[in-house]
Amino acid sequence: NKDGARLPNDYFAVRAYTIAEFTGNTYKFQAKGDEGFQLFAKDRNTGKWFYITNKDSWQTGEINQEFVLPKGTYDLHFQLYEKTGNSNFDLSWEEIQLVSVKATDSKAAETWVGAAKDSGTFTIIREGGTATALEVEYVLTGTARQGIDYRDLNNPNGEKDKTGKITIPIGQSSAFVTIDIIDDIIAESVEKIKLEVKFSNNYQLPNQDKLVDNLIEIADNEHQKILFSESDNENIDALLGRNGQLLPNQKLNRWDIDPNTRTISYSFYKQGAWEYEPDPKPKPDPKNNYSELSLDVQNQVEKVLKNISQYINVNFKKVEEDYESCGTLRYSQADKNKFHLAFTPEQNEVEPSGDVFMKPYGFLEKVDPGAYYYHALVHETLHALGLKHTGNYNAENKDKSEKAASGPFLTAGKDNVDNTIMTYNFGEAANITPMPYDIQALQHLYGARIISGETPTNYSYSKDDISKYRQTLWDPRKGVSLDLSKLHGGPFDIDRYRIDLKEGGIISKIADYNAMTYFDSSKKEPGPFTATQFGLSIAYGTIIKNLVTSRCDDIVISNKESHVFSGYIRGKSCGNDEYIDTNSGDVLDLSSYDVDSITSGSIGNDLYLTIKKDLFDIGNSSITLKNYIGSTSLMRIKVGNQYYRYIKDGFYIAPSA
Repeated sequence: NKDGARLPNDYFAVRAYTIAEFTGNTYKFQAKGDEGFQLFAKDRNTGKWFYITNKDSWQTGEINQEFVLPKGTYDLHFQLYEKTGNSNFDLSWEEIQLVSVKATDSKAAETWVGAAKDSGTFTIIREGGTATALEVEYVLTGTARQGIDYRDLNNPNGEKDKTGKITIPIGQSSAFVTIDIIDDIIAESVEKIKLEVKFSNNYQLPNQDKLVDNLIEIADNEHQKILFSESDNENIDALLGRNGQLLPNQKLNRWDIDPNTRTISYSFYKQGAWEYEPDPKPKPDPKNNYSELSLDVQNQVEKVLKNISQYINVNFKKVEEDYESCGTLRYSQADKNKFHLAFTPEQNEVEPSGDVFMKPYGFLEKVDPGAYYYHALVHETLHALGLKHTGNYNAENKDKSEKAASGPFLTAGKDNVDNTIMTYNFGEAANITPMPYDIQALQHLYGARIISGETPTNYSYSKDDISKYRQTLWDPRKGVSLDLSKLHGGPFDIDRYRIDLKEGGIISKIADYNAMTYFDSSKKEPGPFTATQFGLSIAYGTIIKNLVTSRCDDIVISNKESHVFSGYIRGKSCGNDEYIDTNSGDVLDLSSYDVDSITSGSIGNDLYLTIKKDLFDIGNSSITLKNYIGSTSLMRIKVGNQYYRYIKDGFYIAPSA
């Protein structure tokens, strides 16, 4: 139109620029023109040109172009071409926010009630402007289960895989998702939680496949272990050293347990439940080689654990297995094994720790108390709780696949079933409880069971209890009474009993005492050695205060406590008894008789009492008090209602207390 102050109506081009700051992040350029346009920018510092659209062609219509300019100040140019008709052009740009996630506290763990929480934290980060708040949606996935294994404190009512939302506030570049861990009593492998940010038009996401630090791992406190210290007692330490399955110089641990509930969980393997991963590779390898235990064996396991819980400050609780969890102790049948096998709470992270694999039992084989299978079940359970063998039975083999065990070990004379069920020197395997050394070792690891009250406790045992099994009595309360009157089998019973009331002592038939001969299975010491075939052992820490004798012929070995020895009843034969190591605090209760019923004599330093046969008696009874004559600590003898002591040639009245 020949007006130099105006653009022509058609066929013209225009170019303009503005100064703009860019942060180095991705920007979205939106432009709209009816004929053709181009966008480019010049770095004011370096002079370098950047072409946002193709420099060799014109753009038409509408574009949404994402482009990254290095951080700096730019001359942002547009170039517009107009041919005919109306002309219009719109241009805008905005920074695109990039949202990513990082597990800034990636190690979480179950903790006991009352202990400090060990939570995990995801940090959701935005790169770009902070002038406005940004809402981010996410989803939690992984092997850990929301509401069972953890809580999302940002979304406490969430369920597994449920979407959560969090807002990054104005002026902030990040927000936190805190993962609160839920404690349980089941044993689990390390569980994982993954946070993935959901797609949105309001932000961009990095390549999710490249994210390697958006995982939180939950450690299980049922699989946590505590290193123990030695006890300075060789009998205990021989059970606490390293097992042959561990690496050299590596010591056993015990299971860490909740100090509030004192609970160790156990479970029975269930097909389709949690499998072993990675392959534990024991010798022999139980992977794909195990099955469910019979209900009969499961019942025996529960008997074993109930018995063990009487000695230690631990409660055993059964849990059901599922696809990702089981008990701290886990029992299964190893179908192809030729021997039983258990794994200790090892210092390394071998998953079968605490697992017991029992070999199949024969068609006619028994599994109840007194059978070898039951003996082995107790033995393997103690392995799973942290005890080792008491002798060096695990010799290292040529291919180094089995490591030799390290000490300390018991001497061959002590290494037998009188003292421990963890020995290989067992002859006829009839142990139905842990033995005295085992109980000491378990209590060193887990603490002794706390039994409240001072009420005297009476324990009674039958003939079968003493003559068919090996078992241990432990009770820390004062005033424990022992009733052996059921050992008497009638007028024709000729059994005789040795009753050793000292800690670590054994009550057995005299015929069974030291009747088992064995050679040391570790082959370190020549033999033979002896042990008791069957009997009742007195645990360390158990003080017998009162004894009812068997009415057979007994040899009673006293401890240093004050006792009442009774069981002598007029009209019944009470056998011919012998007492050793009595003291002035002891009382021999013959109150059923009068003075005229008893005659006395001495052989050397031994006092010999004869209870005369009368109209009501079946036969005579006698009592020998060894080394009584001349002793400065004379046991009192109660006859009728009066207490006596014997000195020189007769009795004299003694105080009642």
